[in-house]
Amino acid sequence: MDDRDYYRERAARSRELAQASKDASARHAHLTLAERYDRLASGEKVELTIVERG
Repeated sequence: MDDRDYYRERAARSRELAQASKDASARHAHLTLAERYDRLASGEKVELTIVERG
């Protein structure tokens, strides 16, 4: 598995966790991570910072 495949899998898992979460802040965090993983999978350089609570 290459890095891009890994990031695609992580994005999918983050979306699953967001859907399953009852907490809005947790949902937001998982969706933000999914977006970052998608960007990494596309080859974009992403600054990895802490996800702020929404």
